[in-house]
Amino acid sequence: MNTDRGYGLTQRQSLRFLLALFLLAGLASVTHPLGGQDRSQSMAGVLNDSAQRITVRIYNYARVPKPLLDRAEIEASTIYDRAQTAIEWLDCPLTQAQVANYPDCQRPFGPTDYVLNLLPEKMARHTSLEDTTFGFAQLSSEGARSYFASVIYDRIAAAAESNGLSAYQLLGHAMAHEMGHLLLGTMSHTPSGLMSARWGPNELNVIARSYLLFSTSQSREMHTEILARAE
Repeated sequence: MNTDRGYGLTQRQSLRFLLALFLLAGLASVTHPLGGQDRSQSMAGVLNDSAQRITVRIYNYARVPKPLLDRAEIEASTIYDRAQTAIEWLDCPLTQAQVANYPDCQRPFGPTDYVLNLLPEKMARHTSLEDTTFGFAQLSSEGARSYFASVIYDRIAAAAESNGLSAYQLLGHAMAHEMGHLLLGTMSHTPSGLMSARWGPNELNVIARSYLLFSTSQSREMHTEILARAE
């Protein structure tokens, strides 16, 4: 089992933190600003019949407030909508006693289902990751498919505040990034964009106003992977 090294903060530069991403991916693209468009609006209306669909089961160990998590899910969904991939988000129980309250999450785990854990700092300390790491995806070896990824919410929230971003903006992009690793199945870096090795001022400015996106070739690769899993 290979685990990517996550993403976190670099040293202070020009009195601001840069966001370091030691995650793994292919080429990504940057969008233009949205102007007056409300970024909270879902892009589901742009999907067509060729769109691929996946399900992501959320385990919110970090207790991220639901309104914030809802907006982060919309943020991530918009990024995937632009790649013609629709996401169904399922909130899942954290204890056996809560199972009855989450009936949707009791469906059988399907071939296009994934798990995304939202971890607090105290749980992240039990991993072997550096304290600057923001998240990680567990990539299976020997060609096996991967299903599990995590983000460390406390670090994301702190970084968002340090860089003048809303926590939901950075969390949504982090969720999209981690899921990108699972769907692309790659452990490589990119020079810039959503799946880059480092989110610097350019990427942070785009996140604040708009979205970092997958490239056309990445979208095709993800579609191929989803179809292969479904079949």
